[in-house]
Amino acid sequence: MAELARAVVYIEAIDESGEGSGGSGTLISDDGLILTNAHVAAPFDDGRTYSLSVGLTTDAGVVPEADIPAELLAADVALDLALIKVNASNVPELTYLEIGDSDAVEIGEDVHILGYPGIGGDTITYTRGQISGFTGDALLGDRAWIKTDAVIAGGNSGGLAANMAGQLIAVPTQASASTDGPIVDCRVIADTNDDDVVNEEDTCVPIGGFLNGLRPAIFAADMIAAVERGVAYEPMGGLTQPDEEQPEPETDEVLWSQAVMTSEVDESTNLATNELESLPSGASQLCAVWEYAGMSPGLDYDAVWMIDGEVDAEISYLAQTWAYEDEGSFWICTYSEDGAGIADGFYVAAILVEGEQQASGWTFVGDDYAPVQWAMLNSSSGTFCYIYVSPTVAPGWGHDRLGSEEVLPSGGRLDLAIPPGEYDILIEDCDQETLFEDTTTVSSGGILEIGP
Repeated sequence: MAELARAVVYIEAIDESGEGSGGSGTLISDDGLILTNAHVAAPFDDGRTYSLSVGLTTDAGVVPEADIPAELLAADVALDLALIKVNASNVPELTYLEIGDSDAVEIGEDVHILGYPGIGGDTITYTRGQISGFTGDALLGDRAWIKTDAVIAGGNSGGLAANMAGQLIAVPTQASASTDGPIVDCRVIADTNDDDVVNEEDTCVPIGGFLNGLRPAIFAADMIAAVERGVAYEPMGGLTQPDEEQPEPETDEVLWSQAVMTSEVDESTNLATNELESLPSGASQLCAVWEYAGMSPGLDYDAVWMIDGEVDAEISYLAQTWAYEDEGSFWICTYSEDGAGIADGFYVAAILVEGEQQASGWTFVGDDYAPVQWAMLNSSSGTFCYIYVSPTVAPGWGHDRLGSEEVLPSGGRLDLAIPPGEYDILIEDCDQETLFEDTTTVSSGGILEIGP
C-alpha cells in the first residue's frame, strides 16, 4: 500500500491573485507524467492565468507541500481527464503506476482508493471497497463510469483507483471545489416542489462532497498516446482545451423532445428499442432517450434521475459539459448493480441546460405498476385533437396520447394500457384551447366518459 501512496500526488492550481483549487493525481511514468481530472488541472475558464504545482507523497502522515512546478499537456472537459507533467530530472526516484485494463473490471472486485480528501488540509487517505456497477451514456457507452461502494471525499478528485494488482484502473471524478469554500457543492437541478419551474424555490442537491463514480482509465489512452508522440490531443466532441478562452454559450436555439423511456438502447442508432409505461420488478436496466437540436460544445448540462421524487446523484450526470453533436439523439441508463434488478419506484429522467429544465420522461418500475386497460370516451359534440394523460406525481404533461396525426371525434374511444394510479388529464381542441382538465383514478377496466 505504501507503494501505491507514493504514486499519488497533491495538485494545486493558483491564479495571479492567489485564489486556487486543488485535488489529487497519479504518477503514471518515470519521466513525471501525471493523470488527473481536467477540473483539477485546469479549473479556470474565465480568462485567468494560473500556475500548477505538485506535492509528492513521501510520508503518509505529512501533508505534502505543493512546491514542484507542473505543466498542463492535455485536457478533455468531456471526459474530465487531464495530463500534467513535472520535470523528473529535478525529482529523483519517482514512484509511478502502470495502467491496468479497466474494461476487464467486474462487479464484486475489490478496489483501492487513494487521494487527498481535504483540499489543502488533510494527509493522504485510503479507502477500500468493491466495484458495485457501471453507468453508461450516449458518448462513452455502457461503461462511462465504474461505480464503487467505497466512500470517496471531495479532494480525491483526480486521484487513484487501483485493482488488487496495484494497477491504476480509474480516476475518482466529481465537481471541483474551491480551496476557500466548502467541499460540498449544492445545486438546484430538479423541480422538487412540482411547480414546473426549476429555481431557487427548489431543494438543492449536493454533488460535490462524497461520490462513488470512477472514470475508467481506458478513456485516457488516446490522450496519453498523443502526449507520448508529441502531437496535439484532440478532445472528444472537438472541444478546445479548457484553459483556452471559450465563447459565451448560446441557448436560444436549444430544443429537447419528451424522453422515451425504454429497457434498451440501440447503440448503432442511439434510439430506443421500445417505449415503456412500466417495467416489472427485477428489471436489469432503464434508459431515457431524447431527440435534441441547437446544442453546442461547451454548454453546461445535467442529466438527472429522480426516484420517487428524490434526485439520485449516484446515477445522475451532474455538472457536465456538452461534447456531442449539435443535434441528434442522447440517452442515459441506470443499471442493476447486483443482478437483483433496479429498485422499484417512480422514475423521472430530466435534462437541464445552463440550469434550465428542457424536457423529461418517466416510467414506473415494479410489479405493483403492471399496466391495466383503461379508456376515454368522447361523449361531447366536438373533436379532441390533443390528449395528455400524466401521473399526478410527474413533472409535466408528457406526449400527446393521440400522436401527431390522430384526433378523437365525437363518439370516439381511446384505449390505453397504463399503470394504475392517479392521473392528470388535459384535452385540447385543434387550436390547442383547453376542453377538459381534471384528475382521475385509473383502475382496471375503467372508462372515463367526457361529455359536453
